[in-house]
Amino acid sequence: MDRQRATRKLTRYLGSDIDTWSERFRGALTDPGARLAKLIPRRRPRIIDQSFR
Repeated sequence: MDRQRATRKLTRYLGSDIDTWSERFRGALTDPGARLAKLIPRRRPRIIDQSFR
């Protein structure tokens, strides 16, 4: 796992102060077995206007 890339992604959601992150996120940055996953849907999402008429 690219540590710099993972840090950028996690900083976006957890904040810039790494010391305040949960141990499970901080530990993943140093765990050699950790991986980043890219989720790709099988089909495009169906978008339906559900606004009140």
